[in-house]
Amino acid sequence: MKVEYECYPFVGTALISVYAAFKDEIQNASLSMSQHDLVAWSTMITAWVQNGCDKRARKTLAEFQSAPIFSIDDSILSSCLSACAGLASQEMGKWFHACSFKTGFESYVHVASSIIDMHSKCGGIKDALKFFDGLNAKTVVSWTAMMSGYAH
Repeated sequence: MKVEYECYPFVGTALISVYAAFKDEIQNASLSMSQHDLVAWSTMITAWVQNGCDKRARKTLAEFQSAPIFSIDDSILSSCLSACAGLASQEMGKWFHACSFKTGFESYVHVASSIIDMHSKCGGIKDALKFFDGLNAKTVVSWTAMMSGYAH
């Protein structure tokens, strides 16, 4: 008996998350979903990055940008910034950094640390430091991201 889960995005997203360990199955789970919400996009990007599939992560990022439901939140920004760091894609990372500024999510701790991480892993340690110095409230997380950036 085949179970249809296309109409339940949360089930499809859960399957993508489960299949993340099996990179060949990520695409299959994604394709079987009739619609993708922000959590699904975030999960797919993260799964591709975790599996070292940089080209697929980049393609998914591009698809996300052109999706008709494009509405960004702090979670997807953090995931996308992390993906850009993993891809060493500074151009796309700067685009997501600009989005985080425009949407006001730049000050969220996990987004701020992802911005620092992205800049430092993309060869922009000066940009990471400039951003870090501009933070109103530095936390253990932001300090750790900055120190990791220097170590990188």
